[in-house]
Amino acid sequence: DQHQRSACVVGTLRRERGDHRQVLAAVAEAFTHGAVPDWASVLPAPRIPHLDLPTYPFQHHNYWVTPAQRDSGPDLDSEFWDFVHRANLADKPLSAVIPEISAWRREKRDNAVIDSWRYRLVWQPLPETSADRLTGTWLVIVPTACLDNALVQAVRAALVGDGVRVLVVNSANNLGEIADIRGMISLLALDERPHPDHPAVPVGAAATLELAQALSSSGIGAPLWHVTCGAVSIGPEDSLANPIQALVWGQARVIAVEHPEWWGGMIDLPETIDDRGIDRLRAVLAGMDHENEVAIRAGHAYGRRMVRAPLRVDEVARHWKPRGTTLITGGTGALGSRVARWLAANGAEHLVLVSRRGQGADQLRRELMELGTEVTTAVCDVSDRAALAAVIDAIPADRPLTAVVHTAAVLDDAVTESLSIEKLEHALRSKVSGAINLHELTNGMDLSAFVLFSSLAGCLGLPGQGNYAPGNAYLDALAQYRRSRGQVATSVAWGHWEGGGLATGEILDLLSRRGATDMRPELTLAALQRVLDCDETFIVVADMRWENIVSDAAAVQRLPLIRDLPEVQAAVAGRDPEGSDLRERLSQASESDRHHVLVELVRTHVATVLGYDSPDMIEPRRAFRDLGFDSLTGVELRNRLNAATGLRTPATLVFDHPTPDQLATHLRNQLAGIVEPVPTPVTETSSDPIVVVAMAGRFPGGVTSPEDLWELLSSGADAVGGFPTDRGWRLPDQAQYAPQGGFLSDVAGFDADFFGISPREALAMDPQQRQLLEVSWELLERAGMDPLSLRGSRTGVFVGSNNVDYAALLATGSEETAGYMSTGATASVLSGRVSYVFGFEGPAVTVDTACSSSLVAL
Repeated sequence: DQHQRSACVVGTLRRERGDHRQVLAAVAEAFTHGAVPDWASVLPAPRIPHLDLPTYPFQHHNYWVTPAQRDSGPDLDSEFWDFVHRANLADKPLSAVIPEISAWRREKRDNAVIDSWRYRLVWQPLPETSADRLTGTWLVIVPTACLDNALVQAVRAALVGDGVRVLVVNSANNLGEIADIRGMISLLALDERPHPDHPAVPVGAAATLELAQALSSSGIGAPLWHVTCGAVSIGPEDSLANPIQALVWGQARVIAVEHPEWWGGMIDLPETIDDRGIDRLRAVLAGMDHENEVAIRAGHAYGRRMVRAPLRVDEVARHWKPRGTTLITGGTGALGSRVARWLAANGAEHLVLVSRRGQGADQLRRELMELGTEVTTAVCDVSDRAALAAVIDAIPADRPLTAVVHTAAVLDDAVTESLSIEKLEHALRSKVSGAINLHELTNGMDLSAFVLFSSLAGCLGLPGQGNYAPGNAYLDALAQYRRSRGQVATSVAWGHWEGGGLATGEILDLLSRRGATDMRPELTLAALQRVLDCDETFIVVADMRWENIVSDAAAVQRLPLIRDLPEVQAAVAGRDPEGSDLRERLSQASESDRHHVLVELVRTHVATVLGYDSPDMIEPRRAFRDLGFDSLTGVELRNRLNAATGLRTPATLVFDHPTPDQLATHLRNQLAGIVEPVPTPVTETSSDPIVVVAMAGRFPGGVTSPEDLWELLSSGADAVGGFPTDRGWRLPDQAQYAPQGGFLSDVAGFDADFFGISPREALAMDPQQRQLLEVSWELLERAGMDPLSLRGSRTGVFVGSNNVDYAALLATGSEETAGYMSTGATASVLSGRVSYVFGFEGPAVTVDTACSSSLVAL
């Protein structure tokens, strides 16, 4: 226990079993735990022949989807007899009655499912309670262009009036140098000007991203509040004036789940605010009942809530059907094509399908024309106003444009620290710029529907979607903006469609872990019909398992948006906050047991995040990367452990402490207030020798070891040969190039599973990275060391590198590898890749000085 090392105790004596058989059994048991007996002494000649051992006993687990149990819904008995009476079933033959009853039952069942998916976002008045006074130093981050804004002055005066010290800054630079910050207010969203280099991104949204990135490395733990003006509407009488500022609401929701340690909330203010409004603002900033999505209007504060919204019969305003021309953006994509087929089946006369690439357009066009619909396809970037205007102008006058469905979207996911303004613009261009162009180009047209396909990510926020959620929040605001001006508009914040949508791979797994269940497309389209029949402005349609989001009552308090939902209340009923139970267990445990308690805590949350059946399946000393962690799941684990321990840890937690055992040690030190030692640099001395312990390598001519290289040199063999056939090279006429060269063998081969790397990532990795991992493993083996024994040591990695030609090949490849190009095709990653896989904690340096790279690295 003192040295925290595992041990195995074996018995050579057992009751009534003390002969040589028991001794041999004890030696064998020790061998299975890693001991190396002297077999020549244990089993002297004649030698025992090798025995066949049984193959690995597979640990089978159940992987079969369990159908969800749903409420039966309304009183079907009385409704059934009403239907029988209305349809005159008593007067019809049985052969006609059964199909009608079956159709009626199916419709009722589907309607009940759709009702269970429907939610609205409402604003409820918050109690006029007295709040604690604000104290200490507060930062107010104001864009330079808005320093004289009246609202900025009002916010500043509100803080000064409460007796706090106010520091006004206009950038995120050097925030970490300001001491004892008690709170921060960002007014950056007020700057709606287009970014000079990235016009699809408002200056305020770009500055908000830069602020979040600066805070993530500053060590500041004070709450950050994002303030907007007219970015939300609390009801029909409250016009939404500035939808572009809603982008920051989407950004802030993602920041909240990625960095809860400095999350305060979002506050929307009116253009002018009176003294009562100032009082309410102070109360919210002081932490009024954990409210973090607040609008202040006419001296009152309103909190945002998600509520169930089953359809009522009296809400049906019409039976919407397509007429004339309907334009669908993203028209050949997964969602757009489904909408197009649905519209064609419902009698659409003419569909205009707009998409950036037109992939699959011909086949879809044939399908729709077979349904009797005229189809026009157009390859057009909807963010290009002139190109989109040309498409709309070409719509024939005898079939005028009467409906728009905007499904176009782009995913380019990354956690906040890895985001760039370029990535933000890439995502906003199709969703936001496209929506703005559609809004302006259809102004004055007699539209029956202007449908915006939004996402649940804009309402709840998901880790890694800091450039996707803002655009969806804008679409929701745009619909309310149009409606307040008498224009038709509907925004639907969808959950995930089964077999379609943008979410794939890691994001799909994240959605599932956070409770989003796939929705059957035929029912989502039926839900869309009901939304249009009711002419709704904004609705959430998602199949959610809310218990996946909340872990305990304390977590619910931090999520006022959903805490009033009955399912959320039921999920946490009777649970105690995990942190209090943990502290009690640690206080009663011995020093050695505390580490075990924390290891089990980490394993439990790892199993939950990754979807393992049991914490017992998590090996304490296995690297998080090998277990399946990435940046998104790492943030999710960090958030869970923060909630469980009450600590504030960085988003890089699983990368800084790469195994459950090491992470548990770090948590124990943090809880005990132990400052972990900072490694001191080694001072270079002239007498410090460099000792070559082992070598490994790959060279042309089939050389895979130092012995092979020596044999090649001593024999004078030729390492030059023909061009390899495993690289997909298209060679020109032989007269134009040398027919031979020096090439490494089997560059395309790699044991990805051995290193815990997925096939998709391995495909995107530069072959130099793959070769270096295998050679590094061989190097340690040739030194007579367990390659995993150096995990956590101050072992350094120095790599000499040169060109990365594989990047050019990746640029022409499929989207399958797109998510890994930033690391797979970057030379600087070479040394870090080795350090991470082996768990080294010394310096990792990649050197590129052209032909002298290896010498300089050495």
